[in-house]
Amino acid sequence: MTAPTPCPSGAPTPCPKPPQVPPRTGRRHAGRHVRTWIRRSALGVLLMTAIPVVGATPTMESRIPREDRRPLQDEALLVIQLLQNYHYASRPFHDLETPDFLDRYLSLLDPDHLFLTAEDTVFVHRRFDRNLKTVYLFSGDLRPSFEIVDLFTTRALARCDWLAARLQRDIALDQPGELTLDRQKAPWPANAAAADALWEQWLQAQLAGEIVEGRPPEEGLALLRERNAKFRARLAGTDPLAIREQFLSCLLECFDPHSGYFSQANADEFNIGMAGTVAGIGLELKVANGRFFAQSVYPGGPCDLQGHINPGDELVAVAEANDPPQPLAGLRLRQVARLIRGKPESHVTLSVRSAEQSEPHSIELTRARVGLPANHARAFLVQVPGKLGTTALGIINLPSFYGNQPTEGGSVSMAAEVRELLGQLTEKGAKGVVVDLRDNGGGLMIEAAKLAGLFLAGGPLLFAQGPDGRPEILRDEDPTATFAGPLIVLTSRQSASASEAFAGAMQCYHRALIVGAETTFGKGTVQSYIDIRNDLTVSPALKRVGGVARVTRQLYYLPDGRSPQLTGVLSDIQLPSYRFPGERAEDQLPHALPATVIVPPEPLPETPGSANPACRSSRCASAGTTSTGNVGTIRPFLFRSTSAGIRWPSSRRSTTP
Repeated sequence: MTAPTPCPSGAPTPCPKPPQVPPRTGRRHAGRHVRTWIRRSALGVLLMTAIPVVGATPTMESRIPREDRRPLQDEALLVIQLLQNYHYASRPFHDLETPDFLDRYLSLLDPDHLFLTAEDTVFVHRRFDRNLKTVYLFSGDLRPSFEIVDLFTTRALARCDWLAARLQRDIALDQPGELTLDRQKAPWPANAAAADALWEQWLQAQLAGEIVEGRPPEEGLALLRERNAKFRARLAGTDPLAIREQFLSCLLECFDPHSGYFSQANADEFNIGMAGTVAGIGLELKVANGRFFAQSVYPGGPCDLQGHINPGDELVAVAEANDPPQPLAGLRLRQVARLIRGKPESHVTLSVRSAEQSEPHSIELTRARVGLPANHARAFLVQVPGKLGTTALGIINLPSFYGNQPTEGGSVSMAAEVRELLGQLTEKGAKGVVVDLRDNGGGLMIEAAKLAGLFLAGGPLLFAQGPDGRPEILRDEDPTATFAGPLIVLTSRQSASASEAFAGAMQCYHRALIVGAETTFGKGTVQSYIDIRNDLTVSPALKRVGGVARVTRQLYYLPDGRSPQLTGVLSDIQLPSYRFPGERAEDQLPHALPATVIVPPEPLPETPGSANPACRSSRCASAGTTSTGNVGTIRPFLFRSTSAGIRWPSSRRSTTP
């Protein structure tokens, strides 16, 4: 095999060549024999070492503390076992197509195919196609991920050096040629020379874009230099745990697009987003040129009630209680956020520099649980004109289906908040309600069922079925209602998962008109979030560093037995909608699970006051028509329920992000 050309031309420091790999033979080895062959081969010893990088730069794997490496390896093996034993598809991990996975991982690192070359990708496949599972993954060893990232980092740093030199000269915009800006499916450049030519075109396109924006060429060049410097700094600060997270997520996504892995830090961020609250000081931060500024102050939070911090003030240091202050220079935004957060009623001291002061001053705050305004339900009352006068209409915007378990700071429930909003809208005279689920990507499935319970009266809401074929029934057993008036559900192509469960249940019961794009996203799967730290069998070291595995365990079904998987929920009234370039639905995602239909384990009750029974066909009501004549089919809505009667028979917590 010809080794890949090590460096782009013009790079000041040569890149080392990857080690040569012997050609393949036709003989297949079992895992035990492969390991024996590697141990006995001097070349095998070379291949087991990380790919060297420029100069004395440490490898990515060496950045992980030595005491954490073994527990992280145990965690990787546990995640692979969970995937094989608990995934809905019941697919053996051994069936994983290694070349397909490596192609996906390389494109994940370099999505525009600008830094790596075809020679590099050939080397990676020669290096890992035959031994990735048997030698590494089946023992939880993620060393291949770090080796591949080391190779990418080498190429990217060399490209940054090339760009730094190239951007010192003018860029001619009168050169002929064509450039595909969306390069995700474009071929890799053949070698370093082809990559140089591609980057020349790329720089022309970038500079032309800046000129179109109204900037002179000199300013455009300066911006390109600045972006290159920032990209190089990000490369230098790459977190090795983020590499593990990316690699494991890519691995799990080969089974379906919604399985994945969260590192501990991202798992905490995800939980905050799902709960819609955080224990902190109620301050939104932004970073500019490595400095941290207050973006906004949340009303009612500690910063609003206790401190004197205004948008635009700079945070210089943070101190926990009486500890010495820690300067924030050189930290990442997420690191600063973790320093500021803490348990409710604990104390934190901020060093703040305002615009009017040259020296920072200290502000001591007591942390509290603060709601995140952008994550919570909001309601508006509008007056809609008509022939008989105006009609009050309530609009409830739901960005996600959020909620949490009762904690020391109290519980949060989206459905409970919507119940309160419905009461306020009714008091203000709302005759009908619009639930806006456009761009709502889902959340907690139990909250979707609780929300449906605010508008329906008894009966099954959702069915969930795992690989064992046994259905679980989520039903409403409370015969009272918060709102029984006319209901419209707005959807879009981005409405997914829990949004589709709620909209589909409303459609099956003829409870609402679904208005929006032709269909929703089409995600009919349910994921279980398995916190490795909560497993009683893991070691104390793994409890300290473990993350969360997200495994698709079930498909869910609407009350009539059909699943929104792939097809989505079709609208009763279709509205023109714009589809963004590159936007994909579930049926266009790699490894999406197939859709199925089941016989409902519990029949739908008949619709009171209607001559027709509740829909049990492949599509409910007259969904999908573009005529506005369906507006006249809105009936007196006699289904009633509250979220208090929602019951899910399984104790396992399942969510759909």
